[in-house]
Amino acid sequence: MKKKPLTGIILKYYWQKARVYKWNLFFFFLATLVAILAQEFWATMIYREIVDLMAEYADKPGLVLDKIKGLAVTIFIIYLTTSFLGWRLAEFLNDYFQPSVMRDIEKDVFEKLQNHSYSFFANTFSGGLVSKSNRFVRSFEMIADVIQWNLWGIIIRFVTAFIFIYYFLPILGLIFLGWTIFYVICSYFYAKYTADYWRVAGKSDSKVTGELADTITNIFNVKIFAAKKIEKKRYEKTISKRRLIRSAAWRTGSYMKLGQAILMIGIEMVLLFVMIDAWDQKILSIGTIFAIQTFVWLLFQNLWNLGRLFQDYANAIADAEEMMKIITDPPNLLDPVKPESCRIKSGKIEFKKVHFNYETDKKSPQVFTDFNLTIKAGEKVGLVGESGSGKSTFVNLLLRFMDTNSGNIMIDGQSISHITQDDLRRNIAYVPQESILFHRSLAENIAYGNPRATKAEIINAAKMAHAHEFIETFSQKYDTLVGERGIKLSGGQKQRVSIARAMLKNAPILVLDEATSSLDSKAEKLIQEALETLMEKRTTIVIAHRLSTLRKMDRIIVLEAGKITESGTHKELSESSGKYAELWRHQVDGVQ
Repeated sequence: MKKKPLTGIILKYYWQKARVYKWNLFFFFLATLVAILAQEFWATMIYREIVDLMAEYADKPGLVLDKIKGLAVTIFIIYLTTSFLGWRLAEFLNDYFQPSVMRDIEKDVFEKLQNHSYSFFANTFSGGLVSKSNRFVRSFEMIADVIQWNLWGIIIRFVTAFIFIYYFLPILGLIFLGWTIFYVICSYFYAKYTADYWRVAGKSDSKVTGELADTITNIFNVKIFAAKKIEKKRYEKTISKRRLIRSAAWRTGSYMKLGQAILMIGIEMVLLFVMIDAWDQKILSIGTIFAIQTFVWLLFQNLWNLGRLFQDYANAIADAEEMMKIITDPPNLLDPVKPESCRIKSGKIEFKKVHFNYETDKKSPQVFTDFNLTIKAGEKVGLVGESGSGKSTFVNLLLRFMDTNSGNIMIDGQSISHITQDDLRRNIAYVPQESILFHRSLAENIAYGNPRATKAEIINAAKMAHAHEFIETFSQKYDTLVGERGIKLSGGQKQRVSIARAMLKNAPILVLDEATSSLDSKAEKLIQEALETLMEKRTTIVIAHRLSTLRKMDRIIVLEAGKITESGTHKELSESSGKYAELWRHQVDGVQ
């Protein structure tokens, strides 16, 4: 099935953003109309009169010299006032219009991207998204430039030139009209034909940007595996493909210019011979011929660029399509149309007959089948299991990064699908296995879960997480920038900042996903003490491969293939003959 083109949707979207500034746009078009009519047509009409006077009084120039000089001064005044002021006003109006609309588009794109689920970002190049977003904004700028500075001028020049030519020589006006219509139609359909080339070129740009961003993001792996040559070869292959695609797209422009040149040379010869014949029959004066030729050449200058303008337009539409698809596609995780008020307070968690699999195919294996679990408010629960047992899936479903296929997840008796995702996650503090920080200050990163926190509260949370000690060693202390993804900090330092952030959030539910895995034994002991304080009176879920961190849990749940196979305290399970006891003996014996 052929995909429905997005051109109409894109133009409608851009217009919805532009119409907010419709009066600015109206006065822009009015200013350019006045400027073009004054500069190119009023002035040309005066030039026509000057040429006719000079031709008629060539042997007696003194009779009309003063009049000619007066006309010349009039032209100067037109250029200095009406034309000059019109163009300057148009520029100032546009200086406000386009940046304002582009800002509104950037704001909307950012908001709509944020609405997509975590799985969307996990399956999409971040560099590609940035590239698509930037091109989407630039596409509006390009389309606006085409319409405001080019097509509008072409329309004004064509209508005025046609009226003038038709008034003096109707047959010439009709020839000019027919040729212009034919030229525009040919240019439009050829540009439409080339749109697919530019669409593919746009996708290749996203591919190159994504590859580059992926390599830079993973530069540590490139260095540690000495894979520079491998990555270079991979990148060169990608940009070589883009070169071929670009060349094919650019060649379409060369072919268009070839056709344009043939059409313009042909009509110029026809117009010239018709005007010479009309002059011979004394139908047209020399000044009128000069004026017609001026009008035609002014229009030709614009029409010559028409093919390029259509290509720019097609290129802009192609660039915008990728992001348009993203922002118009509904997120796969939606908030309820009429969400309930969030009633989460104590943090009792219930999984009721939950079914879930990652694939849409019904035959794909289930991660959870008729899964049931209740975690009491304030209970501290550890999740144990080998990779693929369902621990991460459990947390992702609880955080509603994914939705169940069937069944229900409830907190304090309220279904998490009946409240907004933001309301749900405001009540869950999450410390992941790999802490990724913003390239902002340490204070901003710690306060991310509670933007209203005071400096004293930030410092107190850092002290509780034993992050204050290393923060104080930095010259800028809490104002220290941590680098992209927190690259300036060690793994343990990033983890302590992440824990401080969770402490400051002060949510009723706490999820720790291997939260101490990046810490040395000394730091882990300090953090464990802080976490014990943090876990008091909070429902806590701890995922840990290091079972020693689970000994003080109220209950430990062992998952195998999405099923609960064991449940009990550390003492109960370690003394049994089940999976937990086996894992515990391996770790006690030093076998990891």
